[in-house]
Amino acid sequence: MRSRPRIDAIGSPGGKSGIYEFSITQGIVSSVEREYDGNPVFQISAAINHGNSGGPLIDRFGRCVGVNTFGEGTSELSAIGTRVGSDIQNVNFAIKINEAKSLLSKINR
Repeated sequence: MRSRPRIDAIGSPGGKSGIYEFSITQGIVSSVEREYDGNPVFQISAAINHGNSGGPLIDRFGRCVGVNTFGEGTSELSAIGTRVGSDIQNVNFAIKINEAKSLLSKINR
């Protein structure tokens, strides 16, 4: 079995409170073959908390390889309201950097 690439997710968990700004969580790329809402994403083990989304996902060389998006297990919206918690924990996602660049170029046209 091949080793999984190590990554770091940079963000500010807690958002506007600023208590944990510039935090780094470490993890691995669990899968590069995931898709969410029609977009290719990385599945990662690094924690993505509220406030981390939008931050860079970097590899061991300091290169930005993705943009942190969301994680399972924090809250789930359902047709009848919000359900807090989930049976899935520590399954998090990042948009691949090439996909993020493509989306930005479409927005800037």
